[in-house]
Amino acid sequence: MNSKKFLVIFGSIALIILGCNAYINYKYDMYGVFDKEFGKYRPSYLNERFAKMDYLLHDGKGKYDTFIFGSSRVQKFNPKLFSDSAYNLGYSAGLPFDYLRDLKTLVASGIKIKKIYLAIDDFSYKRLPEEVSSNINFVGYSGFSDNLKYKTALLLRFPEKEQYKYMQNKLDVYKLKYNINIDGSVDAQGTDNDSDIDLKNYVIDERFKKPTVYSERNKRTQAVIKEIKEFKRICEINKIELIVFMNPTHIVTYLNDDINNLNEFKRELAKIVDFYDFSTINFITKNNYFWVETSHTRYFVSDIIIKRLLEPKNTIPHIKGFGIYLTSNNIDEYISEYSNDLAEYLHTQQDEQYLPLYTYRNRVNDK
Repeated sequence: MNSKKFLVIFGSIALIILGCNAYINYKYDMYGVFDKEFGKYRPSYLNERFAKMDYLLHDGKGKYDTFIFGSSRVQKFNPKLFSDSAYNLGYSAGLPFDYLRDLKTLVASGIKIKKIYLAIDDFSYKRLPEEVSSNINFVGYSGFSDNLKYKTALLLRFPEKEQYKYMQNKLDVYKLKYNINIDGSVDAQGTDNDSDIDLKNYVIDERFKKPTVYSERNKRTQAVIKEIKEFKRICEINKIELIVFMNPTHIVTYLNDDINNLNEFKRELAKIVDFYDFSTINFITKNNYFWVETSHTRYFVSDIIIKRLLEPKNTIPHIKGFGIYLTSNNIDEYISEYSNDLAEYLHTQQDEQYLPLYTYRNRVNDK
């Protein structure tokens, strides 16, 4: 066999293999990039960064004027509690870097935005954008060239073992534990219903002793502040009302954080934008009843946060310390006050966990 014939045969076989890969990866899309049915059960989590933006720029264009930007910690927010034209743009491991990219894309695409709720986390200044985006499931929606590269990489990669089971409908356990609604929110299952769990054992479960840890060595406070400042500038130019808030932090994670770094970040944030802070020591963050684990709150806590965000900013939070409105004028006093609360908590921290006296729908009305 001469070399020319060998190359033709080799090339043909390679094309057939790549073609088969492309067909399988397109037909049995694990990430929601080609198959746009959000709520389908898959052997991998949907790439919400890409899928949600793709929807907003095409089928959903013009349907929404209010957006919730944030990490997986806001995915359970019901956007209809804000307005009928609100969309939940939350996604796993979201960072200000991602939010800025998506805002630029939405504005450049001519989408008219009236209001944005921007959620910041205790890890926002500790996770590296390049580390997050290196996950093939966390690649964001970008320009035509980058999107084409991403789609090509997905099509040509060798199908995974779970994907073959997905093709044959033989998967025993799907990774998708929730359905994504058309408005971007998720339907929670399991530990969001009191009737599904043994509450007395739930609140003392071992999971609540393990903090959610991100390395302080990756601290990029100034870079993140710059990204949020640019986000705010774009909002101002386009007459978009911006409401910023910090998500709750479970007490075990809060105590594991470098408090000095966290306070430094809050001080810098308050210099550029006012914000609501749900993250410090309070009734919600201290009690495991309100948490799935030490990173995510249960579904109904989102409703409590939304209720606070919709109240006049100068009102006192219904739950003490949960949603204090911070500005450059009161941030130092606030940090000093909560430093004292931290010292008091460490001295007198409780062993007894809160349990509701009645259904979770009335869960905090007795406080």
